[in-house]
Amino acid sequence: MSFIIGLTDIHPFMLSLMAGGFQVTSTQIIAAIIIATASNNLMKASYAMILGRNRYTYIVGVWLILLALISFIYALFIL
Repeated sequence: MSFIIGLTDIHPFMLSLMAGGFQVTSTQIIAAIIIATASNNLMKASYAMILGRNRYTYIVGVWLILLALISFIYALFIL
């Protein structure tokens, strides 16, 4: 669910998690926020690479994809 939410606006999702209305641990909340942020970075990378008109936007897109991959690995395997 965090991945799908990250493809849209993640702020309401993060605020609802922080409100404390769920029976989850703080580690699960942190992992959900990191996954949502990572998928949001993938969307930003796709916007940059599709809509960008110069070579620097491709560099930005690659960095955002790399950041998303690192975030996914951290949230799923290390946290």
